[in-house]
Amino acid sequence: MTVKARFEIAALLVSAIGILVIVSGLMKPTGGSEPGRLPSSVQSARPAVSVNGGLLHQPTEESPRIEPTRRIDGEIRTASHNAMISTVVAAAALGQMHSITNVTLAFQDVDNNPKSQSVTHGQVISGRPGDRITIAGTMPQPAFQQDNDLVVASIDGRLRYSTKPGTHTFSIEIPKLADGVHTIGIVAVRPDGQDRAGITEFQFTLRTRTTRVRVLDVDSSGLSFSTGPYRLKVMFDTPELSFQPSAFSMSRLTDTGGTEPQVTIASVQQLASSGSVELLINQTLQAGIYQLRITGGTNGVKDSYGNLLEGNDGGQQNYEQNVMKPIGAEVPSVAPGITGATGPYVPFQEFTRPRDVPDGFNPHDKVETRVARLYYFRDAHRVAQLINRKVRSYNRAGVDMQRQLADKARTEADQRTVARQQAERHAIVQAQKTRQVEQELQGAELALQRSVQELTNYRRSNPDAKPDEDDTIKRLASLVQSFERRVRDAQAQVDA
Repeated sequence: MTVKARFEIAALLVSAIGILVIVSGLMKPTGGSEPGRLPSSVQSARPAVSVNGGLLHQPTEESPRIEPTRRIDGEIRTASHNAMISTVVAAAALGQMHSITNVTLAFQDVDNNPKSQSVTHGQVISGRPGDRITIAGTMPQPAFQQDNDLVVASIDGRLRYSTKPGTHTFSIEIPKLADGVHTIGIVAVRPDGQDRAGITEFQFTLRTRTTRVRVLDVDSSGLSFSTGPYRLKVMFDTPELSFQPSAFSMSRLTDTGGTEPQVTIASVQQLASSGSVELLINQTLQAGIYQLRITGGTNGVKDSYGNLLEGNDGGQQNYEQNVMKPIGAEVPSVAPGITGATGPYVPFQEFTRPRDVPDGFNPHDKVETRVARLYYFRDAHRVAQLINRKVRSYNRAGVDMQRQLADKARTEADQRTVARQQAERHAIVQAQKTRQVEQELQGAELALQRSVQELTNYRRSNPDAKPDEDDTIKRLASLVQSFERRVRDAQAQVDA
């Protein structure tokens, strides 16, 4: 049971107790009458006599008497009449609320398909309207005054659109909404601008999205390992995705430009509360370039609204991107010298006796001179091997690790560069579309101003013309309404 229902039940109980108290106080029996009972028949009461323009039943001994009520505006009424008036006043004070019923939402989606759906109070609806939205319903009777009251639709508590239906059924149009979450309310309004009492506001939430699903980035850092499992992460621009695992496939490209058999993808799952999808590959992958394909269209990746995937060409085709599996994975691209050698064990004595160094020239000293041309050898370890074949590399693991990190950083930088270039191209296309819509908006505003000015001048030059009969006024008014709709639609597209 909702809070509103509990409040109405409590108000009814309080009103009923108040009515009983009022009736018991007004109906005071006298003589042999029973408490709180009116005369059993009309004949049991004596004819009424006039008192100050009102009516008063004169009691008799053989019939129960009802005492006169308090004087109200110069007349006296019976207890039964006052009890009825008290009931009406209590019901009016209680303020029984009526609801708007049979509310439907209709529009054409971005694919020009008509959509219609019944709506309940507080419901959350998802859609992708491509044009104006029509809301229809029925106002409660007799709370709604069909001859004077207006039906007003509010969007997010700011924009208001009204209509005067003239009947209890209404139909109101609102312009195309920008992508996002919108709260729409329907309320009855009196001619003075105040809400009509007794009619609760009808509210529902409309979630709109008309843009296609876009791939933001593909993270292939999970392929930089020598053995599986490998992980590939695809990032989309929305977390509300709907897809089948078969929509994702990957194949290795050959040197001739063809493709090898598809790689077996073990699992495809969307990460919680994000727009990222992780692909798990258990089989061993050879080094090379792989093509990741994400299927678009009605059977491919789409969002919960029904918007399809945006392909590489901006249409509804497949999305393809090449990812690299590095050679040797964890092994760097360049590995000179003897790898895997460890330093010999060197015992450190507590005390070493100093050598005897003779004075002057020692004939046993030997000096060797070698010339190494460093132009062709940029690796210090290779130069050391030219001088001494017995040299060993004791820090080769650290050098390999640094080169591996450099390879990964270079690959990630290339991928981010490609993603940035794609985002720049998309931004340029969107900016061109926005400029075009802004030009259309300016043209519509100028046409609207000309039409309004022409209509004003005609009415000034023909003051006796009737709007309902003059064809020129009807034509100009129709043009003004048409240009107003074009301005609203263009403004909504610019804001989106």
